[in-house]
Parts: sequence; C-alpha cells; structure tokens
Amino acid sequence: MDCHKFEEIISHHCSPVLMGEKPANLVSFSKEKMPELPDIMKMYEEKFADEDIYMEVICGCRKHYLVLVYRKEVLEEYLKQPEVVELLVQDGYSKNGELKEKFSYLRKRFEEKKEFILPRYGKQITAILYRADQVLPYSDFEVTEVKLRETGENRVAVLPKHSVMLIQMKKE
Repeated sequence: MDCHKFEEIISHHCSPVLMGEKPANLVSFSKEKMPELPDIMKMYEEKFADEDIYMEVICGCRKHYLVLVYRKEVLEEYLKQPEVVELLVQDGYSKNGELKEKFSYLRKRFEEKKEFILPRYGKQITAILYRADQVLPYSDFEVTEVKLRETGENRVAVLPKHSVMLIQMKKE
C-alpha cells in the first residue's frame, strides 16, 4: 500500500483541516494510482479519530474517489449556523439531520442529474454542455450543444452529473 502518497495528498490538500483552521476539505484520489484507498483510509481511521478528524468517501466515480476530510465537532457546529441551515434546507437537506444523513444526501446529489427551469427571458443565443467522466480540475470535457425543452412559459435544461452548462439569452 502506498501510504506515503496518501499522506502527501492529505497533507497538501487538507492541511487547513489538519491544523484546525477549516471544518472540512474535499480531496480527489485517482483510483488508478491508488486502488487500495479504502484500505488505507481504514488504517488511518483510529489515528485520525484521536484528533477528531474523519474521512468519508462522497463519490466513487469511474476514475476517482472524492473524499471529505473533516473535523466532526467543528463541522457539526458550522452546519448549525442559521444561515448555513437555511442554505442546506433550500437544497433539500433536512434541518436537523446528523452528519451521516447529510453525507448520504450529498452522495445522492452527486449521482443524480439536475433539472433547471429557466423563465422565457428572451432568445436563446448559446446553450453548451461541458461534460466530464471525472471531477478533477483540468478534466477533459466533452462539448456538445444543448437543446432546451420548451414547456409553456419556461425552458428546461437537464444537467448530467460532472457537467457544467453555459446558457446565454438575449432579451427580445
């Protein structure tokens, strides 16, 4: 097992959490370069738990693992702030759920397509979908044109997972 590479990635990308400056960091690990990641995480669970640091696989995509590294008590307190609760509830999270419940819902959101309803503002100029099989910065995106579905007064756009969409409208 390549524990050295794991430690290098964690220390580089999660140092604010490790130093207690931030409640959580999301870090990506290549499945190809580190297929044994779940086993490595188990080895570190006890060591990290002594410092209130935990790891949770949020997404196990085809090529990468997305791992949330967090300080449990700090994250729980952060998520209790009224403005944070309001944002989470707007996005469908339960108001009083435990962290595990929130992680479960986050996993579900990573896996589903998103549908956006756009008011008929004007003439569609551009609708481009940038889609990737992975969630790393600088990923290779497949670029395709998007057909917005017309529904009465609105247009509907469906955003697949790991995608970004650019829609430009011009007032008529």
